[in-house]
Amino acid sequence: MGKLGLVVLSAILIEAVVEWVKDLVQAEVRWPKLVALGVSVPVLFLLELDIFSLVGMEQKIPFLGTILLALVASRGAGYAHEFLDRVMSWKKGK
Repeated sequence: MGKLGLVVLSAILIEAVVEWVKDLVQAEVRWPKLVALGVSVPVLFLLELDIFSLVGMEQKIPFLGTILLALVASRGAGYAHEFLDRVMSWKKGK
């Protein structure tokens, strides 16, 4: 993955985090979102999945990629599918 791909990946991850923080600040986090996050974190840890290993990057903080991927996954299957499609296409150099 080139530097441009990393910039785009970073932008998508930052957008997911900002949306979560925005919902927390506005008290719009509903129980389904919390349940989705609560389920996605342990599942991704058990499967040893993280966003950085998916794109072939070595990470300095071992659990950060899993937490970020859990935030993406908790936003919904459609968002996560689109996100992972983008990541995989950048990884392949398309």
